[in-house]
Amino acid sequence: AGERLGWVVYLLESFVNDLEREIGGRDVILLYDIACQLEPFIRARNPELLQRLTLCVNKFHGYAHEFRCQEVHGQHQTKGVGQSDGEGTERVWALLRCLI
Repeated sequence: AGERLGWVVYLLESFVNDLEREIGGRDVILLYDIACQLEPFIRARNPELLQRLTLCVNKFHGYAHEFRCQEVHGQHQTKGVGQSDGEGTERVWALLRCLI
C-alpha cells in the first residue's frame, strides 16, 4: 500500500490524546483497510497507543486478506463493532467521485 503509516499514527495519537483531554478518554475501535500492517508499525513505535486502540480490517477489504489476518483483525471477531461494515467513508467517496 502506498499509504504512509507514520501520518496515520500521528493522527491516531492526536485523536486519542484529544479524547483524553476533552472527555477523559475512551477506547477507540479503528476499522482500517490495512489494520494488519498498521498494528506492528504502531507496536514498534508507540506500543502504549495500542492499549487504547483496537484495530480491525473493515468488512469489504477483509476478504482480500489472508485467513489468519481475518481471524486476528476481522471485525466479526472484534467486540464492540456490532454490525458496522466500516465502509461509510468509502460510500461518501463514491458519491463525491464525480467532483474529482
